[in-house]
Parts: sequence; C-alpha cells; structure tokens
Amino acid sequence: AVQGRDVPAPDKAPATLRPPERWPAGDRLEDWRLGAAMNRGAAVLAAHACVGEDRAATRLAAFLDGPVQDYKARRDYPAEPATSRLSENLAWGEIGPRTIWHAAQRALAEGAKGAEHFLKELVWREFAYHLVYHTPRITEANWRPDWDAFPWSTA
Repeated sequence: AVQGRDVPAPDKAPATLRPPERWPAGDRLEDWRLGAAMNRGAAVLAAHACVGEDRAATRLAAFLDGPVQDYKARRDYPAEPATSRLSENLAWGEIGPRTIWHAAQRALAEGAKGAEHFLKELVWREFAYHLVYHTPRITEANWRPDWDAFPWSTA
C-alpha cells in the first residue's frame, strides 16, 4: 500500500532560529546516578547516547553504509549491531521519518538489500504512532470494538 506512494521530501531547516530569551535549567547526566547500584550508569549511557540532528544523520548514514545489508536477518537479536538505533532520535524529533525514508530508498536503489525490510518496519512504526495519535483510546482498549470478545488464551 505504501510502496507505490510518493513520500514528500523532508521540510528544509529554517535559515535561522531565534534562541529563547532564557534557557531552562538542566541536569547533568552524571547527577542522575543512573545504574548507581550496578556501579555503572552515566558512562554506559553516554557511550550509546547520540544527541542532536548532526549525530542522528551520522547514525543513519553509518547504518545505511553497512548494518542495513543484514537488517532482516539480524534485527531481532539485541546483541547484534544490526538496527539503526534511531528510535531516540525519532522520538525527540532530531531526525524525521521522511528523512530516513528517502535515505533508505537511495540505499535500496544502490543495492542495500536489507533497506526494503527496514523501510517496512519504518512504515509500521509510523502507522502505530498515527493510530495512537488519531485513536488515543487504543492505548487502553482494542482498536476495533468487535475484537473485545476475542477469545484470548491464558495458558
């Protein structure tokens, strides 16, 4: 259904952005004491955190340059470096689905075989967000009321 659709190019970044008159107070990552009971935390998180638009674009490029090739076969194994790791960047708006879509389409056209499956997963992700946004009750009830009587197995 989506494969033949024209996905618009991402919007261009504004030429300038006016900073706020006063920046809100922030926390230092070290102050959160993440994983203190395990003698780990901020250092572990910092090694994996990828903050900002530039870093998100770099992460996307690195994924499309290698791991995407085996995405379909390896994506379900958390220990494998096979996913894009872009969820946090998408969630914070540091990169958009249209940007990812067009970059992955180019990779697919250049022979990145796993890009097709990656694109399907991206569409499912966006579809789920669309449903939650337009049907907020879906977080607590079935999408379709006629599914309420569905016989679930509890065994």
